[in-house]
Formats: sequence, C-alpha cells, structure tokens
Amino acid sequence: MSFNENSEIPKEYLGNMRSSDGCISNESRAMAIAMANALMSKDPSTQVGACFVNSEGKIVSCGYNSPPNGWADEDFTWDKPDEEEYNKYTYIVHAEMNAIFNYGGSIKDFRNSTLYVTFLPCPHCAKHMVQAGVKDVVYLAENNSNIPAKLSTAISKFILKKCNINYRKYDYEKDDNLKSIIFKMNSENEKDFSSIEKCKKYIKKK
Repeated sequence: MSFNENSEIPKEYLGNMRSSDGCISNESRAMAIAMANALMSKDPSTQVGACFVNSEGKIVSCGYNSPPNGWADEDFTWDKPDEEEYNKYTYIVHAEMNAIFNYGGSIKDFRNSTLYVTFLPCPHCAKHMVQAGVKDVVYLAENNSNIPAKLSTAISKFILKKCNINYRKYDYEKDDNLKSIIFKMNSENEKDFSSIEKCKKYIKKK
C-alpha cells in the first residue's frame, strides 16, 4: 500500500462539497434552535425558546419557558387571571433562565456569549443576562401589544443599553433559510407562538 502519513488527497476528490448557498449560516442555525426549543413549551399563548452561543460559535445551552423543575405541566396554572397567586407569570421560568440554570458547566461559559431568543428578554431576565456576562442579544420579536408591554420592552432595552449589551431584532425577512424552517414548523398553538406564527402569516403575504 502506497498510502502513508505524507500522502495527499487527489485533486479530483477535493472541493466536491455543497455550496454555501445550500447551507444555513451559524446565526440561522442558532435562531432555528431557539425556535425548536420554543416548540417544547406547553404554554398555550407564548412559547419562547433560547439558545446561547459562545464566541467560538459553539452552542452552550438551550432552554424554553416552563414551570419550575419538579412541577408537573398538567398541575401548573397556564392561565392569566387577575389573582396573582393563580397567574402563570407568578411562577413561570423564562427560556433564557432555564438555559442557564439547566447548564451543567460553569457560569463563566456564558461570558461574551450571544443569546438567540424568540422573544426579547423581560427586564428581570435582561438583568440576569448582564450578570452572566452575555455580550449580545438577538431576538425574533418583542411585545408592544399594550402600554404595560411597551414599557417592559423599553425597560429591557434600557437595561441592555446601560450595561453595554448589544441587542438587535433578527431580520428574518432577509433570511430565506430561516423562512423555510418557519414554514416547516407546525405549531398547534392557539394564539401567537411568540410571533413565529405571525412570521408565517407575514411571509405568506409576501
């Protein structure tokens, strides 16, 4: 056999790879993973998914909004009544926090990372992202449906800006690969699926 450690691969075998046009980018992958994680949430109105990517482009951790660990989904309040003690927001753990808490490594692994999330972090989560050392936040949608929601959105952005965290809305309109992924995702959500369903409707109009 003539092959050894000094051999070279014949030129006719080189470069026969798929073109870049047929592959999704690292950013498309990260947002798609966040979206896939959102599909795991049992929340009937707002499914949220998060994916942390380190400075080397490697996935650190993922998560979705859910009840606290040990609290069965079927025993959880998924409604939003006026009574705070029965309102889901009193107890729900947000996607980005679940991703951090469920990670088995060091919190240091989140430093200088990028958070890809289907919904802009709330003010409380924004503070925790700062403390975890997150460098960038890329989100698919934000909630401006009413005055309290608009205020919450403004506060989140205010916190991120004050703490020098870069944030931007993901421009899915320019991402044909992500559009195709959105079309392939079949959500049975009765409402808005953290605006992924809204994305579908928007794309169809195009």
